[in-house]
Amino acid sequence: MYLIDYKLFYSFLLILTIFYPLLYSFNFKFKFYKNWANLFIGIFFMSLIFISWDIYFTKMKIWTFNDKFTLGYEFLNLPIEEWLFFLIIPYSCVFIYESVKFFINHQFSEKFIFFTTIILIIFLSVLFIIFREKLYTKFCFLITIISLVTTISLKKEILSNFYISYLFSLIPFTIINGFLTGSFSSEPIVTYNSNELIGIRFLNIPFEDFFYSMSMLIIVILVYEMKLIKNNNF
Repeated sequence: MYLIDYKLFYSFLLILTIFYPLLYSFNFKFKFYKNWANLFIGIFFMSLIFISWDIYFTKMKIWTFNDKFTLGYEFLNLPIEEWLFFLIIPYSCVFIYESVKFFINHQFSEKFIFFTTIILIIFLSVLFIIFREKLYTKFCFLITIISLVTTISLKKEILSNFYISYLFSLIPFTIINGFLTGSFSSEPIVTYNSNELIGIRFLNIPFEDFFYSMSMLIIVILVYEMKLIKNNNF
């Protein structure tokens, strides 16, 4: 049983996600709002890939949305909440990334970062080959591999703070995605076609979703950081 109207549930999750990051963006020390222009450029580039992917997978019934938990407004067959997802989730996660830089800013050795990333790329490549017949698995691992290879080639120094922030982001990720996939409720907001997944889940969250999140964030952060450096050179 929900404390809010079913139709508002997906919207409520998005508001819950963005509330603190947006509020604290104007903190006089943190001043995250000053980086909005670069952030939104990063989100735009990521969205070109991920929204196209989302539209196609929705059309192919790789996943479907439960009308009971959305407002009923759609564009290109995606609920309006899903469009907002690609703004709110990256914003909140880059906020975590900037918080890690501000409060921790730990730099692992170049060798550690290199070998960790290479092992991750090899691991995902093996899974990509084994499960290449499964559409979501294949796309998810392929984009993650490309994202990691691009980042380690262009700007590997961001990976220390990225990996730390990604681990921190898994906490809200598990809560929000847990609700989206029905881990904490009687029905999911998003239902996956099990034929297109490996089948391994944490709670009710598909294994692939953890790398979907990773690839989405690393694309945003890579563009974001490159724009920051470019702007600081003027």
